[in-house]
Amino acid sequence: MNIEKLTGPEIVKKQVYYGHEVVNGAAKSSEPITISFPATEVVGHGSFGVVFTTVIQETNEKVAIKKVLQDKRFKNRELEIMKMLQHRNIIDLKYYFYEIDEREDVFLNLILDYMPQSLYQRLRHFVHQRTPMPRLEIKIYMYQLFKALNYLHHTANVCHRDIKPQNLLYDPTQRYHSLQCLCTPYFDEIRFGDGKIREIIKDLKLLEFDEQMELAHLGPDERGAVKQKLHIQ
Repeated sequence: MNIEKLTGPEIVKKQVYYGHEVVNGAAKSSEPITISFPATEVVGHGSFGVVFTTVIQETNEKVAIKKVLQDKRFKNRELEIMKMLQHRNIIDLKYYFYEIDEREDVFLNLILDYMPQSLYQRLRHFVHQRTPMPRLEIKIYMYQLFKALNYLHHTANVCHRDIKPQNLLYDPTQRYHSLQCLCTPYFDEIRFGDGKIREIIKDLKLLEFDEQMELAHLGPDERGAVKQKLHIQ
């Protein structure tokens, strides 16, 4: 698969579409808008395509761009599902656009939340330190993961088939490490009474710790420990 790399210091301008019709209660235009970003580093690649990181100039927001070849032999429903999913613990689709190269191959570009590390990297840190991950941190991660799965199962009617540390992402710069689920092709659509399973996405994200709401689900001792760690009143 020949995928053109985004290289060089030049600023790239693209006409893109919003990932969702409504964001935070506000309706978004169905017409394309223009955004600009510098072409930067490749952070991942595989049979699915290439992932770049960059910064949207208009918002100064760091994002990941997943570039995927659209194989005409198969129906790719990833965009359709990503446009449907809106949850704080699932990687968000911000924008998308299509490109056609000189060979007339069509590429779908998904502009997504950027999360710099995976839970696997976090776990490796504790392995190298020869210490266990704190139980409280484990509980917070698992709570957020279960929230994402509950949304997928009961609201979006999809199931995740590839849950593993490499597919759980987090931002170490946040006050308390929080997880998000990355989205790529390993969600299956749930059709009760229908044996047809369609491969869709893959990864979840573990996000920022919503302090007051999520503290209510902890026991008194754990709640006090979290408040002390996060300096919450």
